Amino acid sequence: MGDREPYRDTLTYAVALVGGKRQLAARLNIRIQLLDNWLCGVEAVPDHVFMALVDVIVESSREARERSRNVLTRFSTAV
Repeated sequence: MGDREPYRDTLTYAVALVGGKRQLAARLNIRIQLLDNWLCGVEAVPDHVFMALVDVIVESSREARERSRNVLTRFSTAV
């Protein structure tokens, strides 16, 4: 596991929390292609983006956290 793997895991969780890549890209004010590069490990998630992701997680509702767990569970069993 690379030292940035937790950053990528946090990014994946934030995608599930907000309801998708488009929504997270809009919230972070970035292009989806850049988000995809981070998700695939083509580029490392920058520190300032990781901190923004932590804010997304902390500010999320209970319903969003429950929904995201269901999404991530389905995703991990499909892989």
